[in-house]
Amino acid sequence: MWSHDGNTLYFETQGKLFEVSLIGTSPLRVSEPREVLDLDGATVFGIGPDGRFIAQRGESRRVTRLEVIVNFHREVAERLTTR
Repeated sequence: MWSHDGNTLYFETQGKLFEVSLIGTSPLRVSEPREVLDLDGATVFGIGPDGRFIAQRGESRRVTRLEVIVNFHREVAERLTTR
């Protein structure tokens, strides 16, 4: 994931979140990786505008069923008018 300013790249490895900063672009150079967070089973989904991480901690469950509703708005409107 990239930071909002595009100067820092975050990546996960071995249950930890690391960051590298861009130092130069010609040639591309980056800083040494720096550990930012021990995830301890959490999953990071993104980075908020204030730089805080959006994450969830909890057990993951296998998806066994997926439903796709085509024309959702029409489906809702039909159900509301038939009552």
